[in-house]
Amino acid sequence: MQILFKDVIHLHDKAFRYALGFPRFCRSLLQMILPQSYSMELALDEAYLLKDSFVNKSLEKTISDSIFLIPLKTNDDFIVAIVEHQSTHDDSMAIRMGDYKQAVVKATYAERGIEELDPIPHIYAIVLYHGKQAYRAAKDLKKLVRCSSKWAQSLDNYSYDVFNLNKMDDEEFYKHDWAGLLCFVFKHIRDRDGSKSLPQLLGMLDNVGGQDSDEFKEFVLQYFCRGTDMPATDFDGIFSEHNRSKYLKGKAMTLTEQWEERGRQEGRQEGRQEALQKMADMLCREGADPKLLELVSQLAVEI
Repeated sequence: MQILFKDVIHLHDKAFRYALGFPRFCRSLLQMILPQSYSMELALDEAYLLKDSFVNKSLEKTISDSIFLIPLKTNDDFIVAIVEHQSTHDDSMAIRMGDYKQAVVKATYAERGIEELDPIPHIYAIVLYHGKQAYRAAKDLKKLVRCSSKWAQSLDNYSYDVFNLNKMDDEEFYKHDWAGLLCFVFKHIRDRDGSKSLPQLLGMLDNVGGQDSDEFKEFVLQYFCRGTDMPATDFDGIFSEHNRSKYLKGKAMTLTEQWEERGRQEGRQEGRQEALQKMADMLCREGADPKLLELVSQLAVEI
């Protein structure tokens, strides 16, 4: 498998988008995050991720990356679920979710040719969150209105739910195979000591099976390797202890090499930054043009 994460820019969003390419992950994720009252009435095995055939080209930049159409079990109706992955806090989320919902309605009419008076689908919005901070953003615009609540009733369609992975017990992830594996990593990707969560992650691998499961598991391990600060030596030892796993046999060397390569890349990057900073200091002592100093300092930050 190719190396998927060559840098850490938007690392968590890249991981989520990549995972959406696995239908079994999508179904497992919906089973995990949707309210139980919803999942009992929905045919989650028939849920699918809406692609460009549904989203109007003019709305492509407005709509969330993960919009699912989920049929009901009892009839031909369906709901639309918007799942917004967030690894950072966003105070404007209520506004964004409202925009997403309106964009779905517009896309429905534009792409499906629905008559003006035909009903639109129920739209459910939820944030999948694993940021450092506690989630404090308003979940609907009514909480942001300055006047009393009676003036905010027309803003109901801007509400959304939050599924906070940070509040989920680690043992619960075992119940959700594909989604549980990646979401466990989402929860622990910023841990100072990755060696504490890695053994459980490796123990969960055989819980994920079926078509494309090996590719998915290697992707999750690559993401963990790229995102954690755990030293390669710790990784190598823990990996060897879990080689009893069917999936892990023959994988230890490949993934350890990827981990060590990440260390070499980060070492080279730190070296370049240090050299540029020394250059900036020298230019400062020699009385260089402030604009040149600013350019060199910016390069040190960007590399």
